[in-house]
Amino acid sequence: MNGFKRIMVGLDFTIMDKMLIQYTAFLAYYLNPEKIYFINIQPDLDIPDSVREIYPELRQPRDEKLLEDLKTKVNDHFPNLAEYEVDFQIIEGSARVELARWSHIKNVDLLLLGRKSLKHGKGIVPQHLARKLECSIMFIPEQVRFELKDILVANDFSNYAKTAIQVAGQFQQSDPSINIYSGHVFNLPQGYYRTGKSEAEFAEIMEHHAHSRYQQFRAEIPTSIRLTPLYCFDKDHRSAARVIHETATKQNIDLIVIGSRGHTSTSAFLLGSVSEKLIRINDTSPILMVKHAQHIKLLEVVESL
Repeated sequence: MNGFKRIMVGLDFTIMDKMLIQYTAFLAYYLNPEKIYFINIQPDLDIPDSVREIYPELRQPRDEKLLEDLKTKVNDHFPNLAEYEVDFQIIEGSARVELARWSHIKNVDLLLLGRKSLKHGKGIVPQHLARKLECSIMFIPEQVRFELKDILVANDFSNYAKTAIQVAGQFQQSDPSINIYSGHVFNLPQGYYRTGKSEAEFAEIMEHHAHSRYQQFRAEIPTSIRLTPLYCFDKDHRSAARVIHETATKQNIDLIVIGSRGHTSTSAFLLGSVSEKLIRINDTSPILMVKHAQHIKLLEVVESL
């Protein structure tokens, strides 16, 4: 069983489509979805009659031609497509609005989008779209590795982080060799020096406090999910998102999973803003932003772990 039964993939007829289709096939092995939607959104499907008269080859309705091209592209790059129930959609309108609308109409659990580098254009502003969506969303960079050995879950010990870890557990259930790291970012409270402790001494105190909270948190996670805690010291108060990104790079992480909201006063997290900033600065690892509503669908998954 899985919590991502209905997956939608946003394609735009650019060079990223091949990678995104191949990565969808790669993920499908772990998630075993019941339905996959491939969708392309065009700002305008109309072709002026005067242009059609000059170019008879354009007389076929544009949406029909695009639908044919979309099916061909997906079939070319998704080797075992026949194993899944698949649907194709060509939609007219604003990409940001229509992706949110159609993911709701189709009751989608997970939306997959390519994360373009600046040299190929920004495309949809990821953090703006993330705010509008009801479903979980994964942003996949251009140079993604087709590996899933190490997952980093951003953990502030909230219910949102618990949901994110349960999602990571789905991947580990499919492949027990996957390592899941629970990454908690902490910093020092203002005025800590008034205690007479050095920075290093108080950092050790805060890490010990984080470890105690982790143990309490861990007791609420199924023991079948194997976790390795990481405590990441934000020494210079840069930002939790930047520390997560650097930790993922250092650990050679294949996937970052983060809850969409959450807050604790002793951590460096406000997961709503952290997830958006992480999406903005990270272009090396796929990021799976889990919406808290996913928790309901994960209850059955956790019971089966």
